[in-house]
Amino acid sequence: MVKKMRKTIGILLGIIMVVFMMFAVVDGFTIKMAKQLIEPGNVQAMEAKEGQDLLNKEAKDIFTKTYPNYKISNFKPAPVTGLYELEGGGNVVYFDPKTGMLLFGDILDKTGHNLTQERRNELAAKKVAELPLDKAVKIGSGKIKVVLFTDPDCPYCRQVSNYFKTASGITQYVFFYPLSQIHPNSESKAKYILSQKDPGKAYGDVMSGMLDKDDVKTIKYDERGAYRLEEHKMLAAKAGVNGTPAMWIDGKYVAGANMPVIESLTKTIP
Repeated sequence: MVKKMRKTIGILLGIIMVVFMMFAVVDGFTIKMAKQLIEPGNVQAMEAKEGQDLLNKEAKDIFTKTYPNYKISNFKPAPVTGLYELEGGGNVVYFDPKTGMLLFGDILDKTGHNLTQERRNELAAKKVAELPLDKAVKIGSGKIKVVLFTDPDCPYCRQVSNYFKTASGITQYVFFYPLSQIHPNSESKAKYILSQKDPGKAYGDVMSGMLDKDDVKTIKYDERGAYRLEEHKMLAAKAGVNGTPAMWIDGKYVAGANMPVIESLTKTIP
């Protein structure tokens, strides 16, 4: 009987010790976490974040009240203290909550790097990534993806087209954005390309000058080509394109026929 009691007491003591150790571990962990939370540096960081969040909210409220009809997105602190950056009307603009003024222009850092243009490029890249590429004229089947907005009569566009014709490892997705005020025949040529059964071949022919001597009135196209061109124009506006050539090479924006940059981004390992 005594042996059984001793055995029972031993088991109970063992259970008590295990429970005690569990509480000790939990308590130690709780104390450690509490110490981290109340350390001066952590408290200051939390207070600073809460304070900045409050300022951001107040600034956005001021903007909304001042410009109730201005549709914006990506409201956040700008690179310049006191200003806020926002996207509106397809552009990056700045807001000063103290004066209530909107600022249009570019911010450059001390090295001359254009921070505003960099932000524009980031926003445009996101929009380009959402483009329906099945609407484009697809040329090639390489690993390097080029999304190109072009004008059939733009000499710089033709320079780019000529380069891509000989470059390897590239897939082009070509959209047309004719600058008809400068090149009056470009719209008809774009519609012609988009009307063909093989628009890729037609694109190469036109960019090589095949229709340059033709009277614009004799350039034939169908309703489908005209409709597709209107789609391209709308997609260009969505991507923020306002000049040609404009392209994104694997998501990196290149403005104009900047051949050194284009060549560096399309180099393939032999």
